[in-house]
Amino acid sequence: MTLDGLDRAIARAHSNLLATQLPDGRWRGRCNMGVLYGSMTILVEHFLGVLSDEDRIELARHVRGQQRPDGSFPSHPMAARGDFDATCFALAALLVAGAREGDPEIVAARRSVEAGGGLGK
Repeated sequence: MTLDGLDRAIARAHSNLLATQLPDGRWRGRCNMGVLYGSMTILVEHFLGVLSDEDRIELARHVRGQQRPDGSFPSHPMAARGDFDATCFALAALLVAGAREGDPEIVAARRSVEAGGGLGK
């Protein structure tokens, strides 16, 4: 890419950012920060007593959607494999969000945690 092409790309990006900014100065949109962010949001908002049913359902759906076939959860989007800590957070968050011990995703996550050394690790 030439400097001229780079300048045009930066100008387009700048224009897009300004066009999508809300009047109060922030932006609203999808941001996939991964399982840890969604799991921590569920846990913290539940602990503080501010977790709405709508957020609980949507965040739990997002967390569930990141589970790997081996039952683990990745630490961040595009991670090559599951992560022990992310799996522990996801397991706790899904339980707080209303999943039951016998649910397939809970059974698989517990199996992954145990394979990684268990919760006492």
